[in-house]
Amino acid sequence: MLDFPFRSWLEQIKPADDEIDGTMEIWRKTAIEIALALGQEMVVNSGPKALVGRFVKTNERQERLYNSPLAYAYFSFQIRKLERRAM
Repeated sequence: MLDFPFRSWLEQIKPADDEIDGTMEIWRKTAIEIALALGQEMVVNSGPKALVGRFVKTNERQERLYNSPLAYAYFSFQIRKLERRAM
């Protein structure tokens, strides 16, 4: 999913004219948009059982809910954290 957009971005780079930081920022934003869109698509296509989720015992006293919306929330948080780190 990233291959074609990456190749397209790469073809547009003009080494003599383009500023490296600005060029990299364009790709970073594109890659983040693609990753988040793919994550959303996976949630939409995950089906009712994944949307509702299930509880999994983490130890003797606690259970944790796992479902596709929570997985997407964690995924998007981690993507945004990487985005902030790259700035």
